[in-house]
Amino acid sequence: MKELKVLALSYVFSLLLTSFGCLINLRTLSLFRCRLIDDDISVIGALENLEILSFAGSYIKELPKEIIGHLAHLKVLDLLGCIVERIYPGVLSSLLKLEELYVGTTFQRCCKVEESKEGAKAIIVELVSLSNLVALDIALINITFWPRGLVVEKVKKFNIVVGVTDFDYIIDPCYSLSNLLELQVQNVSDIIETRLNLLLKGTEILDVNSRTKGLKILCDLVDKDGFECLMKLSLRYDLEYLINTADGVPQSAFLVLEFLNLHGLRNFKGS
Repeated sequence: MKELKVLALSYVFSLLLTSFGCLINLRTLSLFRCRLIDDDISVIGALENLEILSFAGSYIKELPKEIIGHLAHLKVLDLLGCIVERIYPGVLSSLLKLEELYVGTTFQRCCKVEESKEGAKAIIVELVSLSNLVALDIALINITFWPRGLVVEKVKKFNIVVGVTDFDYIIDPCYSLSNLLELQVQNVSDIIETRLNLLLKGTEILDVNSRTKGLKILCDLVDKDGFECLMKLSLRYDLEYLINTADGVPQSAFLVLEFLNLHGLRNFKGS
């Protein structure tokens, strides 16, 4: 089986065979809803030519840098729906060729324990090192966890949720990145300082569901070209206007919008 390039395993609860280490040509490894402890991860570290690694829905005791860091060719890492007891510092920053990262609510679950929050934040900051990242699926408990130095302009496909914490269940992995941006932030400056506003040009689904101080006109978040790709818009806070009409009504603000949901806009004065 030395020529094997793709291997998919599901519901494996015993130790992985140490003979996996001889699969030197393996490019894709999928472990769906498996239980992985120390020896299992060690075996994976020997597969140095891996390009795609999925742990979707699995329980992982720990991800150490000394092992995952050997995967120098890894382009896709999938942790969707995982329970990870510990991710060591340096794991993400060592994956310099990584192009796609799917973590979903994995970090949110880590942050339910107060003493784990700072460690999780430090690991999330490592995203800044991933200069080739073009696809990202992540949910964070609040805006302070967002890595400030991340070059968001390079991220072309994304599902990003910030500040929404009602994920008490394991969500089945979904790989349809619909360019969704869901924000619950307190100040418009949070959106600008994190540069998340730079994603709005390519956002297809936008949900802002809190009172955001300093934002009265939605289109102030984007340039004159407006929301070029936005198809679904949901707003749940004290916005006053969607469009700045001081210089007339721009025709390009919402070119492809199909769905609009306005809820609880007590100060809303019109489009």
